[in-house]
Amino acid sequence: MYAPKTALITQIDDGAVSPDGPATGRFSSSISAPHMVLRCLGHLGLNPGERVLEIGTGTGYNTALLSVRAGVRQVTSVELDPVLATAGRDTLKRAGFEPRVVCADGEHGYPERSPFARVQSTAGVTSVPYSWVEQCFPGGVIVVPYRGVALLRLVVSEDGLEAEGGCVDTASFMVLRGQRRTGETAIDPLIAKTLKEADRWRGEGDMRELRDSLGAQFFLHLRVPSIRA
Repeated sequence: MYAPKTALITQIDDGAVSPDGPATGRFSSSISAPHMVLRCLGHLGLNPGERVLEIGTGTGYNTALLSVRAGVRQVTSVELDPVLATAGRDTLKRAGFEPRVVCADGEHGYPERSPFARVQSTAGVTSVPYSWVEQCFPGGVIVVPYRGVALLRLVVSEDGLEAEGGCVDTASFMVLRGQRRTGETAIDPLIAKTLKEADRWRGEGDMRELRDSLGAQFFLHLRVPSIRA
């Protein structure tokens, strides 16, 4: 069955949980919903023959689409998980595609093949790695899911020193492993100290406006970076 708005989970807890049968844990890899893949590629605006860097090979599904568009030799895909990197490379080869798939930390990009005309991340970020900017041509485009809410499209400046842009779409992707929230944040002790006091004051509010408003969610994420909704 073709379900354009359904993502398929392909890994849980970085592979520690068996994919067979019911399971609980943190989703750590997936095939994104086809309609979201299409939207991201549309914002990327990749042209035939342009060199592109993909952050997060996963199953290789998006990598194959990039290969069809740009040409196999123009695609470099970086995957942190060695098991996923090998599986993605093998799946692509069986499908007739052999782009460069490397096992490395995507936050550092892949300077050996830079500069790139396009950088696409299939994992979300809380902070855009500057290495992606450095490894782009002037005028290059970076498309990346941001803070579990929005899809950013950034254009690298003519001097190659910075990139600017804005939110072009809604997007909720798994976060780069190096940017996952771990341990206690600065606000956690404050929450612990004031929770009992806060419990004394209860009220009812309609949160649908926050749920339905990308702008409100994005503002909340900027003001409280450690929040997870």
